[in-house]
Amino acid sequence: EDFTIELIRGTSCSGRPAKGSVTHRLDLDPADIVPIDGIKVTSVIRTAFDIGRRGPRWRALGYLDALQRASGFSPDELARYTESHRGRRGVRMLRELTPLINGLAESPPESWTRLVMHDAGLPKPDVQIEVLDEHGNVIARIDLGYKDFKVGIEYNGKEFHSSDAQIAHDAKREEMLTGRGWDMHAVESSG
Repeated sequence: EDFTIELIRGTSCSGRPAKGSVTHRLDLDPADIVPIDGIKVTSVIRTAFDIGRRGPRWRALGYLDALQRASGFSPDELARYTESHRGRRGVRMLRELTPLINGLAESPPESWTRLVMHDAGLPKPDVQIEVLDEHGNVIARIDLGYKDFKVGIEYNGKEFHSSDAQIAHDAKREEMLTGRGWDMHAVESSG
């Protein structure tokens, strides 16, 4: 329900847009159109180009990360596509966000947290850091942080981290990580 269906119609098309949708009138390059189950949709790169040019920045990065995670598109390919479409609205923002795209992010708030860190001038963090036990088994995965310095940052949204059982689990997990030398920090959801 939080997504709007967007339709693209050629500049020569007429008629009314479908109810509950947003319609854009523009002509796409045929290479930007691919069929999925008989429905014409924009290619992954064209979709990334479109969602990455619409603000706010934090939302655009969250969507770009999610699209990269789902499709595996290349940020380098997106950068080349963007350069070939100079002068379009929002291209400056997309150019800034493209190097920050990371499909390992598991939620938009993790992407937003990374963007805040970037804007604050912090070094680019590692994402989905695997913590291993003495036998080499993964015992925890930290949202983001700095592996070399054992600094971990977790995004704790209220939706998944507010029940008594989850609070107890999170406390035990943090205790285990700090016992292994990690300096853990939580970013809490306000809503």
